[in-house]
Amino acid sequence: MNLNLGDAIGIFVKTLPFVLARAAIYSVFGAAALVYCLVVFGFAALFAKVGGTVGGWMAIIVIALGIGGGWGLVALARSWLLHVVKAAHVAVATAYLTNQTLPAGQTQYSIGKALVVERFLDVNLLFVLDGLVRGSTRAANRLIDDLARWIPIPGIESLAQWVERVVSMAMNFIDETVLSYSIYKKDANVWQSAAEGVVLYAQSYREVLATAVAMALLAWASFALLVVAFGIVFWPISYSLGAKHGTLQAVVFLLPFVLGYVAKLSVVNPFAMIAVLVTFHRHAVGQPISQEWRGRIEQASSAFRELETRAREYVAAPVPVPPKA
Repeated sequence: MNLNLGDAIGIFVKTLPFVLARAAIYSVFGAAALVYCLVVFGFAALFAKVGGTVGGWMAIIVIALGIGGGWGLVALARSWLLHVVKAAHVAVATAYLTNQTLPAGQTQYSIGKALVVERFLDVNLLFVLDGLVRGSTRAANRLIDDLARWIPIPGIESLAQWVERVVSMAMNFIDETVLSYSIYKKDANVWQSAAEGVVLYAQSYREVLATAVAMALLAWASFALLVVAFGIVFWPISYSLGAKHGTLQAVVFLLPFVLGYVAKLSVVNPFAMIAVLVTFHRHAVGQPISQEWRGRIEQASSAFRELETRAREYVAAPVPVPPKA
């Protein structure tokens, strides 16, 4: 299995501005989430301490409202912003993959902006497209016989449930390949190019999904190592604080997990995504679309049928006619 790590590292380094942007977003939202949780649980602890039985119920209500309400809004804002940045990152990585360099006179920022503003017109369209692609690629996976058979780990066939979980994690990297293909095609009808991208993935699943699985395993192994590395710094501090600083001790103890997860999401995951993009472009792009696979996915996936319906109903914007002199 060729993971094309050399090419992936090269593109990763070239697109570091987007990696840093993602890191900044995750760091800011991670810090905000930590403060938010401290405030919510602090109020809950206060109610529980001074309110007796009623205070206990109030504490439960505060936690429920805090996690279900405000936390949901924070998560939505983070998801929206990261979706835009990730899509722009895919666009720039695709430009480097197909041309080895950026188009003359364009910057990474201008390419990313063109994707969001000119190609998709509305960020909500990106969310809709992503949802349909997600449903379509997972339906394609259900058509693949015995996923465990081709993963190159001895004895893996006996761990079918574990394999399903690993593949589920890997699919997060697959969806970006379809967006990359749509950008590569430069087709105004993004629904049509997305449908083609799903079929191309299904045709080339052995190479593409194998790389995605390897990258998913790498990402979580990296997370474990990062937690240990941060823990070497923070866990002794947590231990030294003692029980009288219980809340602070717990926060410091959990910091390695938070920092490790933020590092995984902001650095390791973008590299993994690029590695899967490289494999997709090497093995899938340029192949003729298999009508057999298209038909099989149509039967298996309502999301794919929705993609094709939107592709058929797409009407290009009229070309403006210049006024007569």
